[in-house]
Amino acid sequence: MFTFYENCNLVKEASLLMYRFYNQHDFLDLKESISKKSGYNQEIGDMIDLLQEIYEKIMRQVSLPDDLKVLFEPLYEQDNVLCIADSMIMTDYEMLMHKVDRKAIKKRFEEDNGRSFIDGLVNDFLDDPKENDQGIPLTVDELMDKLDQSEMRVKMKWEVLRVYHYYLETVDRLFDVMEPLIAIMEPLYREYAFHFQKFYDFWSRVCTQGTLKEALEHAVKLKIEDSNHITVVPSWMGCNAIAMQAMDAKADTPIVMYIGLFFRDSDFFFHSQKISREEMCSHLKLLSDPSKYAILCRVKDQARYGLQLAKHLNLTTATISHHVNALSNAGLLSLEKDANRVYYRMNKEHLGMLLDQLREDLLES
Repeated sequence: MFTFYENCNLVKEASLLMYRFYNQHDFLDLKESISKKSGYNQEIGDMIDLLQEIYEKIMRQVSLPDDLKVLFEPLYEQDNVLCIADSMIMTDYEMLMHKVDRKAIKKRFEEDNGRSFIDGLVNDFLDDPKENDQGIPLTVDELMDKLDQSEMRVKMKWEVLRVYHYYLETVDRLFDVMEPLIAIMEPLYREYAFHFQKFYDFWSRVCTQGTLKEALEHAVKLKIEDSNHITVVPSWMGCNAIAMQAMDAKADTPIVMYIGLFFRDSDFFFHSQKISREEMCSHLKLLSDPSKYAILCRVKDQARYGLQLAKHLNLTTATISHHVNALSNAGLLSLEKDANRVYYRMNKEHLGMLLDQLREDLLES
């Protein structure tokens, strides 16, 4: 079951804006990085220009403090997305949707002794999935052990511990900045919404018609259970991404799917795009990595979950997580959710398209 929620989650949007600011990655940088990729056209370029205009209008009215920067720094060298702030603010289903309520976030932290917060940061490098079923270890010693086993940047390990110890105070500090930021963003989002009507019309239609499951399984190679209730939420600041978040790993848990503005028509879901030379080189670079190549060989005929791959390849689960994320983002792996695990399988369709184009580029005259 799919529901399209037209209003952006402004908590999430504010977090993404702050992430762009602190990591010096505005929309002009985004435009430069994607302008040579397949699927880029004038419509995308115009959309980025509008988003940069919105971004600049917001930043002229706000001054973001330096002391919050560490909450938005990447946790891993190889993963420039996951940060502490995102896990802090997304610890309640209502937070996943749209409501700003620091009291609810604090209450949840106190009720589960920080389980939701820690789960968002360390779940990828649990040694045994059974631990996840029983609850994330939350004593300081156990948490230190988990952090020591991870490939998280050393600086960020200490920051995770610091935030864990001063969580309530950090929530207040973060929301003292985010709430006035959201107050600035909200009227601007209303003002500019008509520019993105094509996006809103498309997602309202596919959610109503019930064709979204097929579209998403084709586009992002994610197997979606019929029991999942998925709410689709637009994302402006995350315009070039699709992100899924759920409160737990149960098969029937509600899922919120944030869809970036670029994904505005069926071309992004049903029509194969010709791979640009830059993307081809990026794909070949991934395939040249022995560990990534070994993962693809391991999952070409049977789906496997992270711990299985880690044991077979003698790698940490954190390393496996980085590798499969890179392969998934490139379209070389498909994802299947079953009970409390995510399984990975080779996306033979995409790999076949890659080989066909490589043959066309290098062997055919």
